[in-house]
Amino acid sequence: MIDDALNIQEKSHTGIGPSIASLIAQDIQKRSDYGKEKYGEELKAFNDRDSLVDAYQEALDLAAYLKQSLLEAKSKKILNDLANNKCLQYTFDKPVTVIIEFQASTTIVSLTNIKVIASPEPKVIRFIDENNVIVSYVLSEIKNLLIY
Repeated sequence: MIDDALNIQEKSHTGIGPSIASLIAQDIQKRSDYGKEKYGEELKAFNDRDSLVDAYQEALDLAAYLKQSLLEAKSKKILNDLANNKCLQYTFDKPVTVIIEFQASTTIVSLTNIKVIASPEPKVIRFIDENNVIVSYVLSEIKNLLIY
């Protein structure tokens, strides 16, 4: 689920593609070139900035981008699974908020202990709460679905 990012992952296999370290080195060089172009020189020591504060603020930005990516990936997977009949039901055992962006507008629906069920024909997604209240939407009208 969303909390899967906190679980320790076991090594699966050696992987494919280029060295991640070499890709990072390329990114560092590009970032250095960008800084030189923007500020007229590369980053140097004793530049009258507090590098610890700068790094901490950058780390907070990174955390925000990572959380955004995790939320979007999980929500896209759920919507894709439902749309393609890979999974017809998701059950959440803790309170969640569901935000639905339609092709024309955004609706915020706050539900707890819900099941999300897709019916094959017509493609409809149903949200059922613990009181068996059902809210239904046509899948093709949903642009984005965010569950957190």
